[in-house]
Amino acid sequence: MNSQRPGAIWIGSERKYSHEIGVVWIGNACAWNPAALRSAYELVIKSWSDAGLAPHRLAASAPGVGRKYGAFDRKRRFVERADFNKVGTIEMVRIQPGCTSEMSDWEMEATLSQKLGMFSAGCVLSLVGDAASFIEQNALNLFELSGCRYGWMFRQRLRFSPGAYAFGLTVHVDDDPRHDDHRKNIQSWHPSIERLGPTVDAGILRDVFAENYLAWPHLEASLGNTATTLKQWIEADRASRGTLEPYTDILTKWTPPVEKIPQIREELYRAGRVFYWQFFRPPGANRLPGPFFRPDLSAPWEAPDPIPEIYRADYWKDKDPGLTY
Repeated sequence: MNSQRPGAIWIGSERKYSHEIGVVWIGNACAWNPAALRSAYELVIKSWSDAGLAPHRLAASAPGVGRKYGAFDRKRRFVERADFNKVGTIEMVRIQPGCTSEMSDWEMEATLSQKLGMFSAGCVLSLVGDAASFIEQNALNLFELSGCRYGWMFRQRLRFSPGAYAFGLTVHVDDDPRHDDHRKNIQSWHPSIERLGPTVDAGILRDVFAENYLAWPHLEASLGNTATTLKQWIEADRASRGTLEPYTDILTKWTPPVEKIPQIREELYRAGRVFYWQFFRPPGANRLPGPFFRPDLSAPWEAPDPIPEIYRADYWKDKDPGLTY
């Protein structure tokens, strides 16, 4: 992979915990306000400290704070004196001794972004043990505080940098097994793009994850040219498609059977419910619309054959369906 491609970053290959798996909750299309952002910031610090795992490093985009990571105790003084109307993003990590990369060697992380309308909260289960329950509770609180309209939980090896995935970035890694189409999908769904809000409002899923947090645009979206909604489709076969349960005032939690995710992904992609980068970027130098171009994501749509390889269930047969790549 070319590390100079837009949306791609280089983080090196010598990372201490690259084989470990990070578990991360993501919220998109959030309705942050300054008071909620401050409450979320204070809540994360308290919950981590209550678990005996206080943050080590902090970065924030705010006047007088500085965007680069610095020692937590030093930087927090500046953040807490700041006008939260002017705080764009706050990032906190706890990293293992001997590690230097906040992006790829964290054991706990949290990002709260008023500017991007998103949050992430994650940990590495093998490194934090029972403290993982605090991160999960953080996620529930952040979904509520942020007014999030779409979210998910995913598991990813640290070699791919779960934090980068949350921001719509891919990383250069040795022996990268990911399909180029898949990388472009990652790069084309990021919280800074203007079209993300309309994409969420059209009921388009970023992917099918182990846990999905859906508001009414997703649940009431029709599959293909049918009148069947996603909610009806799931409830018609809970054994194969999973369960729905209330989560917040806005969100419903959808938990599909992990082993069925490849089949669910293919079926929902064919029905126009799963995101594909070519919905936005018709291929070809002449920019003529390609077969997957969707000028109106709210309009009924069914994928033409042949579908892209990354959406075929058999493409994932040798991969762990519980992991995001």
